[in-house]
Amino acid sequence: IPIVLLVDTPGYLPGKAQEHAGIIHHGAKVLYALSEATVPKLAVLMRKVYGGAALGMGILPGFGTDLVFAWPTAEVGAMGAEQAVELFYADDIKQAEKPEEFRAQKVKEYNELYADSLALASQVTYVQDIIEPRETRRCLTRSLQLIQDKKLEPYPKRHGNMPL
Repeated sequence: IPIVLLVDTPGYLPGKAQEHAGIIHHGAKVLYALSEATVPKLAVLMRKVYGGAALGMGILPGFGTDLVFAWPTAEVGAMGAEQAVELFYADDIKQAEKPEEFRAQKVKEYNELYADSLALASQVTYVQDIIEPRETRRCLTRSLQLIQDKKLEPYPKRHGNMPL
């Protein structure tokens, strides 16, 4: 049975409560399962694909996802514009005469600067193609037919070390 990942992951909620609840530990289990799976793996990036949450979906190179596609609406990056502006310009926003206008301007600049994040991801990293949402079923069907007889090189060890 193939694994098809439909990705819309705006990120992890950072904080001590999440750390104490074991977010890293539980995320490691998902990554382990995805990287150890020998079945065909496809992914479709639908909307937000940010930071560590993207890593947690196993779509980055090295996790064995065979093909990654993206909708034109996908946003790929370390974080969203609003979060980046809050992180990088927190002091400037506080000191601005009109903080909301300053924040809005910086968000606009950030969006313009990284507007082609999806195109960049498809050119230099792991996105094979940008597809229209209405083409998703057809694309996944063709892709699964293409990789249905997937053969893996055998690993020297039989089982990995699962994060418990």
